Amino acid sequence: MKILHTSDWHLGQKFSHFDRKEEHRLALDWLLDLVENEKVDVLLVSGDVFDLGSPPSYAEEQYYRFLAELSRTSCRHVVITAGNHDSPAHLEAPRRLLQALNVHVRVRSGEDELLVLQDRQGRAEAVVAAVPFLRDRDLGAGLAAESPEERIMRLRQRIKEHYQHLGQRAELYAEHNLPIIAMGHLYARGSQVADPRRQQNIYLGDEKNIAVSDFPDIFQYVALGHLHRAQAVEGNSRVQYSGSIIPLSFRETIDEKSVTLTFWKGGHLLESKRFRLPVFRRLKTLRGGSPAILLEKMEAFAKRHESDRLRPWLELVLQADYMEPALRLRLQEAAQRLEMDVLSLRLEQTQKSDWTADKPQKSLEQLRPEEVFEERCRQEHLPKGEIEKLRQTFEELLEWMQQKGEEL
Repeated sequence: MKILHTSDWHLGQKFSHFDRKEEHRLALDWLLDLVENEKVDVLLVSGDVFDLGSPPSYAEEQYYRFLAELSRTSCRHVVITAGNHDSPAHLEAPRRLLQALNVHVRVRSGEDELLVLQDRQGRAEAVVAAVPFLRDRDLGAGLAAESPEERIMRLRQRIKEHYQHLGQRAELYAEHNLPIIAMGHLYARGSQVADPRRQQNIYLGDEKNIAVSDFPDIFQYVALGHLHRAQAVEGNSRVQYSGSIIPLSFRETIDEKSVTLTFWKGGHLLESKRFRLPVFRRLKTLRGGSPAILLEKMEAFAKRHESDRLRPWLELVLQADYMEPALRLRLQEAAQRLEMDVLSLRLEQTQKSDWTADKPQKSLEQLRPEEVFEERCRQEHLPKGEIEKLRQTFEELLEWMQQKGEEL
């Protein structure tokens, strides 16, 4: 049996008001070809199918088109779990219809997360603990006087207990000689991220959600999502992130995007192999000490990539003390001539007179809520320990608002 692990598609993402429609279309077409060419039997998607709880219509069309075309391939089963970006209600709405295509969707705790996949004769051929992103309400209420540290410990313990419970149930199939796999959407201890500023820990204030050793041994492979960098956690090939299928920020361009194919003989994992996705669109950060240097670098980059399928997107950084007001328009016009697009232009000041001098010059619309909060705390000159407590409270509020929005 061949089981393909992918995650973090983030269909419908917008990047500085530019959509990623073409990149996602090419990535999903590539994924379909891989399934067909490698004769994949099972596809696992470990969360964050969409970038928003209410994705644009073209993103939904891409999703359903992919699943419809996948049904014509060798792939007999698809298991999809919700991530922290997905709306549970939205993702599960077509569940009954998708079941006819052997697409199994799990969006919240409390459902039957332990799936027994069956062949055409009704015989069990794989067991999957399809664990979605576990939200606060899934992990149980805390105490009224619970400190931030106590809350973190409670969440960590209950995530561990959740997998232990599913592991105990999976033990019933230990003698059946089947692949037994767990899925998850979380931040595992010892993992690395390409862009810490974009990809904050979803369990608020603690990166050490769960260790490799916390996943019960009955699970021969653990297919994780949430982190966009493909990796074996702490070098253990049993627990892996497949990573995102396209770079979702300029800081993710250092990573090769991939999916992970596992090869099984009965219940024995023989091998896991990464397949690298092509680069469909170049994202590039160019730095220069003057507008002339930036323009020179833009021209050189355009020449190297003039045969690319999609226009490159640029982040330009002027390393100087001052930026003339008309520079943005000049560089954008130059980029259009070179068949590229400038998504961002910011000033990186060389002389730093106070704490604000080393901050990128961004408009409010370009800042994430967390960044606005950080700068507001610095303006008040609050002690570091107090900022940390406020940050945890602020992140809890953001999480609560996201959950409320999904319930509407």
